[in-house]
Amino acid sequence: MPSDKAPALASFALWALAAGSFTGWALALWPTDQRPVAVVAMAAPAATDMSGLKADISKVLGRQPEVMAQAPSLAGRLSLLGVARAADNQAVALISVDGQPVKPVLRGAEVLPGLLLQSVTLEEAVLGATPLGPAALVLPMPKRPEPTQNAAEPKT
Repeated sequence: MPSDKAPALASFALWALAAGSFTGWALALWPTDQRPVAVVAMAAPAATDMSGLKADISKVLGRQPEVMAQAPSLAGRLSLLGVARAADNQAVALISVDGQPVKPVLRGAEVLPGLLLQSVTLEEAVLGATPLGPAALVLPMPKRPEPTQNAAEPKT
């Protein structure tokens, strides 16, 4: 029956083609004495001025350069004094600007021109140029002073 031998013959033919292909490539790439391996001559790269090609990848990724440049000076102007929850269960940061009285700032509201409150946690408030953009400044919560031993002892 020819149908019983068809899969075996097809398999043999495929393996024979694979072996022939391998042998052909091996002989073509194998160096011989008559034909040396090709040597590629490489020229020395010319000295080029690369100063104009410097790329700032952070701009591509969405950095706001004017806010980032102001971040060190802003850290001294702003201080986080506390956090709270508003009536609609939204986080509020209590931020003082330039030593002025504390103002409650809702998430997404503007603290200074070009600087929004991005997020609030129990430990910090994150500020940035856009609500979902990169953080320009992180204001940490001030540390609580440790209670003194004398104040904790009951008077007798």
